[in-house]
Amino acid sequence: MRSFVIFLLLPYAARQQTRSRCSLSVEHQNAVQDWHNNLRQLVATAELDKSQFGDLQGTDSMFKMTYDCTNDALANALILEDTCKHSGLDMTVLGRSANFKTYRSKSEPKGADLAEYLNFAMEDWRDSVTKPLSKDAIYKNEEIAPFARMIFYKSVNVGCASTYCSKSSKLAIACVYGNV
Repeated sequence: MRSFVIFLLLPYAARQQTRSRCSLSVEHQNAVQDWHNNLRQLVATAELDKSQFGDLQGTDSMFKMTYDCTNDALANALILEDTCKHSGLDMTVLGRSANFKTYRSKSEPKGADLAEYLNFAMEDWRDSVTKPLSKDAIYKNEEIAPFARMIFYKSVNVGCASTYCSKSSKLAIACVYGNV
């Protein structure tokens, strides 16, 4: 019985050990993953606010995302440490996409404060949709690309990073999305 329990816990322990090597804490990783998956569930079940998002039809082809430390590292590479500006790296050459956001902050946010900024970034990307989408879900407005990246049905993993730049009093947040 004991060996059976250990066998069941090994994948969980390995996941926690691997995920502890990401730049975000496991708690922040879980929050990012859950936020994305909750949004994706609303899209898949066509339960988004129709006044904002239009009459999206839902889908059976969208899967839950997992948190990925490779994408986490790539998100770190998108942020210039001294200025908190986008590094200009093109994630599409790696078959990935990315979202980027900066905020003013008097000090480096940690713990619950960082969680709040991560939440702000994800809300801002979601709220890039300012006009309802058509039923075919084809968008012609480049401004909603951050939302599209979050819900792209082939994206199956996400990794995010944050960097605080004291000289400019800015916090940069980047998320990278990996595809099937």
